[in-house]
Amino acid sequence: MNKSYFLLLLLCLPVFASGQILNVEDVHAKRDSTQIWAGNLGFDFTLNNRSATPTMPVRFINISSQANLARYGETNAIWLINFLNYSAITGDAFIRTGYSHLRSSWGYKKKLAVEVFAQGQYDRGRGLQSRWLGGGGLRYNLVNGENTELHAGLGAMYEYEHWLAPETDANVFANYLKSTNYLSLNLQLNDQVLFRVTQYYQVGYDQDLSIWRHRLSLDAQLRIALSEHLAFRTSLDASYESAPIVPIMKTVYYINNGILIAF
Repeated sequence: MNKSYFLLLLLCLPVFASGQILNVEDVHAKRDSTQIWAGNLGFDFTLNNRSATPTMPVRFINISSQANLARYGETNAIWLINFLNYSAITGDAFIRTGYSHLRSSWGYKKKLAVEVFAQGQYDRGRGLQSRWLGGGGLRYNLVNGENTELHAGLGAMYEYEHWLAPETDANVFANYLKSTNYLSLNLQLNDQVLFRVTQYYQVGYDQDLSIWRHRLSLDAQLRIALSEHLAFRTSLDASYESAPIVPIMKTVYYINNGILIAF
């Protein structure tokens, strides 16, 4: 990579988190009545053309979007969460990733609720061709106040992955039964400011290598309301894999600022 590419990468590129774990609290809404629909739409676009010379053009483009929807019934709730991200330098795409996550909860207003979920994902820039997972568990509502919510989850899931190994382009397949757990905190600091943070932990045993594969993930978001349906948000996603399926970076993160349309 020449110096112009390297400098642009340092200035403009947030490293994208693997995204295999995500925060379904993002589309939670006030639940003081039944039959509520809630959701949000977000879109971010960056275009940068700061070439060193006319003969060596460098163009950076980043596009990301999210579309989330939730429905809250009298006793049950369902969430659909979607995310896409694309980044390229002078037509050379190095980030192509996205996921779609569907989750349902029975008895979500009670202290103890039952959850089931399914997810599809890809992250071509890091070699992940596809990941499919599904599972379920229990959600315990530790605190469920007007301005403060604290939830803990304990569950299990089955995960299937298809990777393209860096450098060799070898196809690598893996499937595991994993424990999946989380702790989530939502704080409504005032009428305009909302803070959310969720810590996840997943672990599975690789029988072929006789090792445990641990995964930690942190999802945090600060949201400032600009109007009834418009908000500015800053988010951080970070994850750590103790033993990646293919040789890639163990720790990755993604920092993002943008505008959110809520309904």
